[in-house]
Amino acid sequence: MKSNLIGITGYFLILFIMQLTMLWISIGLKLNRQIFEKDFTNFFIENNIELKPGVNEIVFLNQHPSPRYRFYELNYIFFRIYQKDDWWSQTNNKYNVNKIKIPEISKNKKYSKWHIFNYEIKNACYNSIKINSSGYFGIRNLFHKQEKKINISIDQNC
Repeated sequence: MKSNLIGITGYFLILFIMQLTMLWISIGLKLNRQIFEKDFTNFFIENNIELKPGVNEIVFLNQHPSPRYRFYELNYIFFRIYQKDDWWSQTNNKYNVNKIKIPEISKNKKYSKWHIFNYEIKNACYNSIKINSSGYFGIRNLFHKQEKKINISIDQNC
């Protein structure tokens, strides 16, 4: 009976340690993502970067933040930067000029309002935003402070 109790206690102890580890990793990943998002928005605000309304193709040249950004999250980031909903944003692994198209469903007023996109844009431009960054990804900077760097280049095609 006593050995059975020790076995159950050991099992629950291992399970508890695994859950704490997964919690720590997920908090670290989400924290890194929030820090990246703050630095990304600050880069645009501090450098007074003006984007023409249209499609934003965001290309991560080395690593993606985790969890990966959804298009409506990116639309909201640009809404926070410019206080306008004039961009449809999406991420890509590599540069694909003019490959991202605004979906037809975005012309639905309820859909576009929910996904923070002005479906009545005229003369939409194609903005390719290339991001080269380091120190934001993974959990290694939880244990030792890693310098965070972000370089952004923008090609506008109107």
